[in-house]
Amino acid sequence: MMPPALYIHIPFCSSRCHYCNFYFETGWNERILRNTLDRSLEEFQQYYRELGYPGISTVYLGGGTPSVIPPEMMGDYLSRLFRLIRRDNSFPRVMELDVEANPESLSRDFLERIAAESREHCSTLRLSLGVQSFQPRILRSLGRLSSTDDIHTALKTAIEFKSDAPLPFALNCDLIYGAGEQSLEDFQEDLQELLYYEPDGISLYELTVEERTPLAQAVAAGRKTVADAPRLDSLWALAQETLGEHGYRNYEISNFSRPGKESKHNFAYWRLRPYIGIGPGAVSTLPFGSRPVRIENPDLFEYRRLDFGQNLLHPGPGCPGPAPGNPHGMCPGKPPKMLMLMGRCPGIFPADQCRN
Repeated sequence: MMPPALYIHIPFCSSRCHYCNFYFETGWNERILRNTLDRSLEEFQQYYRELGYPGISTVYLGGGTPSVIPPEMMGDYLSRLFRLIRRDNSFPRVMELDVEANPESLSRDFLERIAAESREHCSTLRLSLGVQSFQPRILRSLGRLSSTDDIHTALKTAIEFKSDAPLPFALNCDLIYGAGEQSLEDFQEDLQELLYYEPDGISLYELTVEERTPLAQAVAAGRKTVADAPRLDSLWALAQETLGEHGYRNYEISNFSRPGKESKHNFAYWRLRPYIGIGPGAVSTLPFGSRPVRIENPDLFEYRRLDFGQNLLHPGPGCPGPAPGNPHGMCPGKPPKMLMLMGRCPGIFPADQCRN
């Protein structure tokens, strides 16, 4: 099979953003962080073994907030991870390591530790920084922990690091648009402030009301609003025009980049290539015989009880795996994972070979 991508879910945050419906935990300490990272390596080892050690194309650390992991702990984790991936350097380098960070928890030490452990194993290091807005009232409305000062400090830290990074380094920044109180002028100011730092990529995410979030509760109670369709169209048109004038190309639905600076990891999703997801709340899309399957990991508390010494992909004796009579692939003695059919494929995808 083609080398899959690897997604690592770091489900820890310092606080809850009002719009977020990703899986995360805010109650943690260093022991929980370390144990969770150790378990994710055990999970990866088992997947890697079952897939026949295919190599890894790209690695993405998302969350949650990976930058809450102490720099020394993150460095140790990446060192062990790359030893497993490359099997003592007998496998090719990873094309890209992408790490998410929030401004209030990003430090120079964090970036240096990541770079030190990845310089021999990765072709590119990519930082995805959650800016979201430069407007204090919008940051408060979104429930963001970072202040405008935090954001400028983090951007300066990333730019300074880029100037002498020990491997090619790309900076991607996220902005959110569509808050009820956000005007076109607010969004234009956000774009201009961000463009001052000349990031390699910019991701623009429409603020959506997701179930069971503080934002959904506030909207239902009439305390908050989000932009209507005409204003969303105006905000998007403004972004396309502004970013286009500065040399950014809209290469995916929400993503813009300078030429040659596109996220390689994102292409794995859009092209329906296989990817391994490890960590609590992570999702994988992998081959199961002639079918691709989606595998969802449980929350932190269930995750700690999974047995990664057993097969995760291949059924044991008497277990057919995902099938009409067994849609979740649950078998006696197998970990409590969920496997859902995605459609038939002759081997592992690309997309043009997949049909439901």
